[in-house]
Amino acid sequence: MIHEVARRFWSAVVLGFVAAMAVYLGGVAFALFCAVIGGVMIWETTRLSNAAITPFRALSLACMAALVTLGTTQMNTHIGLTTSLIALSLLLVVVFVGGQRWVCLAFSLAILLAVQGLFSVRENMGMLITLWLIMTVVATDVGGFVFGRIFGGPKLLVKISPQKTWSGAVGGWMGAVGVSWLFQSFDVKVFLLTGIAVSVMAQCGDLAESWLKRTAQVKDSSSLLPGHGGFLDRFDGMVGGVLIFLLIDHFIH
Repeated sequence: MIHEVARRFWSAVVLGFVAAMAVYLGGVAFALFCAVIGGVMIWETTRLSNAAITPFRALSLACMAALVTLGTTQMNTHIGLTTSLIALSLLLVVVFVGGQRWVCLAFSLAILLAVQGLFSVRENMGMLITLWLIMTVVATDVGGFVFGRIFGGPKLLVKISPQKTWSGAVGGWMGAVGVSWLFQSFDVKVFLLTGIAVSVMAQCGDLAESWLKRTAQVKDSSSLLPGHGGFLDRFDGMVGGVLIFLLIDHFIH
């Protein structure tokens, strides 16, 4: 038990340090970080969507996703070109993947849009907004875990994720509110409401991944992160959180 906690702690420290440095540096460094994360998450999604897929095909999709992400984050061209590249690459998912190919396509599209959207936030809105967004998702995860363990109570969606409770959901929202209060240089009211929306969608992303794992009858998306499972296990909430933030920002501005 102690050994497992130590592995979980140190892998979180290493991942957190790499992510923090990537956010701080921005530019190509953050683009590379987003590309790697996106590629690995799509590799894990592909494996969960079709257990019979060959390792070569899964790896090919992961590399393709990473290259498309990196390429589109480095282009200052019309958004239509970026969308076309994403659509073209994701069409290959249907060719490569049997089984739940449309589920894999939907998850892959969400992941690609989210990692490119996160890069866009860093480039266009700056480091502080990016940190706020990431910390809001992290606080949702931590708050949900702590409150769920302490208070327990009624289950949220027992058929999808038996461990998640309503108290954990509320704890996640409270964590998001706390993060918004820390960043009071922004419009607090806007960021409180936006933070709660990000928190809710981060939880939806977590539940979506739980459903995918439950369908595949596995506990973790992979074993790449000691003590944590896979990258999809750690960044599933970021997908939902980033997408809703971009949608809100679009309508506000």
